[in-house]
Amino acid sequence: MKPSMVPMKAPPARDLPALCREASAAGVREIALRINQAQDGDGEICRREAVTLGYYDAHDEPAIRKAFADGVSAFTTDWPDIAVAVRREIDVSA
Repeated sequence: MKPSMVPMKAPPARDLPALCREASAAGVREIALRINQAQDGDGEICRREAVTLGYYDAHDEPAIRKAFADGVSAFTTDWPDIAVAVRREIDVSA
């Protein structure tokens, strides 16, 4: 696996700024967190460190709404139909 393809997971007690710097040093410009490990302010930390943030495992409506609200670059879900419906709702109300 290429170094840029190695998944980097943040452990529950993590230092996200350090993880972002480690990713940058390895030439990785985007990290993804499991959505249930995301914390308030993670997006701002990543932006400050010039690393793009994504989520994975957004498998229910509240998680999908959180992904959209947090403005991540991308997220994975087993329920794309719910994601599309939520996105349409957001676009209509904006």
